[in-house]
Amino acid sequence: MNLPKTIRVGAIDYSVEKIGGLSANESMWGRILYGSTVIELEGALNDTKLRDVFAHELAHALLFEAGYEDHEEEQANRVGKVLAMMLRDNDFSFMRDKEGGEWAKN
Repeated sequence: MNLPKTIRVGAIDYSVEKIGGLSANESMWGRILYGSTVIELEGALNDTKLRDVFAHELAHALLFEAGYEDHEEEQANRVGKVLAMMLRDNDFSFMRDKEGGEWAKN
């Protein structure tokens, strides 16, 4: 699966890295490092699990950048599940500003 090298959350660009060894502790398949703005994902995951873990870490980033710095893991779990399905099932290309496009006119 081709992940983006960076993803912008609010005004912050997070680097996205697939690395090995995170799952040595079976409960950790991904993590977010807010100070260094890095999202790390276990490289050995299959594509389906990788998408879910990526969405979960994005949920952490969304909550943190929205000012919920001390959010609960349960919040990221719930938001991440909905986010994964929403991103998978919808085409958001209409959100991009395109010169002369309908979105740019509204």
